[in-house]
Amino acid sequence: MKRSFLKHIPRIVGLLFLYAAIGKLGYPVQAVAALESLGLTRAPAEAVVFLTIGIELYLGVILLLHLDLKWGLSASMGLMFLFALFLGYLSMMSRPPSCGCLGLGAVFDSAQH
Repeated sequence: MKRSFLKHIPRIVGLLFLYAAIGKLGYPVQAVAALESLGLTRAPAEAVVFLTIGIELYLGVILLLHLDLKWGLSASMGLMFLFALFLGYLSMMSRPPSCGCLGLGAVFDSAQH
């Protein structure tokens, strides 16, 4: 039972990456605006968001289809570690911007725009 569950973890992580990428594709403006509120100008913020979308789509597909699990899982761990560092940075800010996740910017609106 345990072994059969463990072999599905790459597919679960792949679905998570695909869900995140599709969410950003649907609402890229919120992610760009969140990066702009951290001090990035529009062009680099858009580049970071669309690069992230591309990486998430790529990792999602290779993990979902089990194409290169060793590299895919390693890259996924690295990307999630960078995301955790970014969340840690945001949590240390006195007035963090809204994350704008999946169009929920109005729900979790910060006083800083």
